[in-house]
Amino acid sequence: MPVRVLDDGESRLVASLGGPISTSVVPTGLTPYATLGLYHGLDSTTTIGGSIHATMLAFGVAGVDVGMAHRVLRQEGARPELTASIQALVFTDFHTFGSSRIWPNASLSASWEIAGWLPYAGCHLTTQHTRFDVFVSPYVGVSVPLSARWTVQLETIWQAANKDSRSGIFEGTTSLAGSGSLGAFLAGSMRL
Repeated sequence: MPVRVLDDGESRLVASLGGPISTSVVPTGLTPYATLGLYHGLDSTTTIGGSIHATMLAFGVAGVDVGMAHRVLRQEGARPELTASIQALVFTDFHTFGSSRIWPNASLSASWEIAGWLPYAGCHLTTQHTRFDVFVSPYVGVSVPLSARWTVQLETIWQAANKDSRSGIFEGTTSLAGSGSLGAFLAGSMRL
């Protein structure tokens, strides 16, 4: 979901590439993960939209996320704008319902518009339905307008910061104090 809600009636196409930083596991240092999304401002305070998780398609899994963002508080001086969002991340290989996964996700972002740039910070709370668990993922980033139509965004995230990641496929190569993993994402958006 966008860091801030879109204007009433505004639509944006968004592409993102990034993923977990895994310097000792992946030669590129970044496990590539791509999404393509579309977002629309229902009114001046609410945006809806979703994304297709393109990388998952290469592995025979359909992945989508759909959700809504709502402005909780408008920026006033040094006080940030607060945006809350809810999403459902859904993945399936179409074999059985049991192989499908749904992860509800909620987030809160604080952002400050400074000379056209939009630095922000926030946190995702993601749960899973197969066994109840909560993953806490704080993030920081900046969104920079390139023109009236184009915007670029860079974000870093500490994924699952509350989980021990000293073993497993990435063996905590970019964990902080043995928890979670760091990720980086570059996104571009185009106003339609």
